[in-house]
Order: sequence, then structure tokens, then C-alpha cells
Amino acid sequence: MTDQAEPTPLSAEARKILRIAEQFADMARLSNVDSRHTGTPFNRLFAEGAVLAFAVELMLKTLHQQAFNKREHGHDLWKLYNRLPLQIKNALLAEFVDGAADFDRAVDAHFASMGVTPPGMEELIRGGKDAFALMRYAYEGVLPTHMGLGRVMATIRRYLFRNYPDADWLSGLNG
Repeated sequence: MTDQAEPTPLSAEARKILRIAEQFADMARLSNVDSRHTGTPFNRLFAEGAVLAFAVELMLKTLHQQAFNKREHGHDLWKLYNRLPLQIKNALLAEFVDGAADFDRAVDAHFASMGVTPPGMEELIRGGKDAFALMRYAYEGVLPTHMGLGRVMATIRRYLFRNYPDADWLSGLNG
């Protein structure tokens, strides 16, 4: 017998939010919107960026629902992230580094070789904090960045998979 407490399953409400988040994540993945942006025509980046940012938003809201048993509102990714309990934020930051894919490590090494500190998870969230809200109005000329949100999405997904065994359906997903 181990000294560790039995993991808490996701609440029904958190699971519902996460399943919707995964639908948007699938749409973003199918459109190649992630940290690599491979083969995505420029004229589709706005719609796909909005979908990716919304998936990240819903994943953060899943964590809120699970932690506080209440729905969180708003689209600002930075505010949603900052309202998470410190324990979850620390776990996500560790997962961002420890669980990084080979591609992400290569990008980080490239930044470092140029003497530039690679962006961390919090910087990526801050940079894309309003992506969903603003991408919907790209025709007005406001262009936020959503670069790196694919890596943030994969980090949150890994955290959920590792911490909530009843989310085992996440194991077959990219990231």
C-alpha cells in the first residue's frame, strides 16, 4: 500500500467542459495549428488561432471547475491561469518543461544558441491571452499572437491525464 492519496476523479461538470475543449482541440490539431504551424495557409490562421485559443480557455476552465467547483467566466487566458491555485500552476510549469516534446526542446535549444531565453509557459499564455476574443475580429486589423498555445494546450492535457485517471480517454490524443 502506498502513502499517496487516491486521485480524485474529474467532476461531471469538469469532464463536460473538458470534452468540449477536446472537440475544439481536435479542430485546431486537424488544421495544423500548434507550435509548428506547418502547412497552414495564412488566410486560415485567424479562424484556427481562435479555435486553438478557445480550446486552451476551456481546458483552463476545466481546471477551475475541478479546483473550485464553480464555473469561471471570461476569455482572458492570463487571468484564467492566474486564478488557478498555486499548486496547479506549479504542476503545469513543471509539466511544461519536463513533458516538452522533442520539437519543443529543439526550438528552446535554438533560442538558447542565439543567446535568447526561450519563452516559458507563462510568457506564451500572456502573449496569447486575448487571442480568442481578438481573432474573431481579425478583419478589424488587430492581430494577437497565438504562437505557442499548442504547447500550452499539450501541457494542460498531459497534466489532466497524469492527475485524473478517469480522463484516460486523453491518452490517445496528440500531446
